[in-house]
Amino acid sequence: LGDDDVLTPDAGLLDLITDPLVGVWTDRYRQRVRRGVWMLAGMPVLAVGAWLLFHPPADATPLYLFGAVSLTYLGWTLFVVPYFALGAELAHDGRGHMRMAISREGGLLAGTLIALVLPALVGVGDPLSLIAVVFVVLLPLGWLGVLPLERRATASSAASPASHGLLASWRSTSLPARQLLWLHFANALANGIPGVLF
Repeated sequence: LGDDDVLTPDAGLLDLITDPLVGVWTDRYRQRVRRGVWMLAGMPVLAVGAWLLFHPPADATPLYLFGAVSLTYLGWTLFVVPYFALGAELAHDGRGHMRMAISREGGLLAGTLIALVLPALVGVGDPLSLIAVVFVVLLPLGWLGVLPLERRATASSAASPASHGLLASWRSTSLPARQLLWLHFANALANGIPGVLF
């Protein structure tokens, strides 16, 4: 780094705070505020963050970039954490959880490949902006597709109140599940470091 370079904190570290908080809030208040409402609230936050990120002013500073990325991450957290929780509520056994994970990850992989190939097929000069626009347009359509699933999950989980707080959730988690969480954390960390550096 040269003398004029400014170090700013990594916006990805905010996920260490926002992801658990959003998870606890959506569980605690799920009878009053449906998960779809949290997802709906995340869409404009994500759209504004993505717009600021892909259309910076000519004199944008590292602090501007940090703010835009943080807003984008927060919007994504508000959308995806309730979405993942909804998948857990829809499945009641290991086979059901496996089916939900396969369909979710398969859709994610297909969407990623489409987003990567689309700019080449359309032939635009600014592929990142096109990906951002398509993403912001398709996200509400995905939300509309989730609404019927949320009604099913709400009906099936009404009799099982959520445990309140991170500590209570941790205590009610089995030892194999805790071990799996640490493996998932290590895997996500390995995937996250190249993404942050990129």
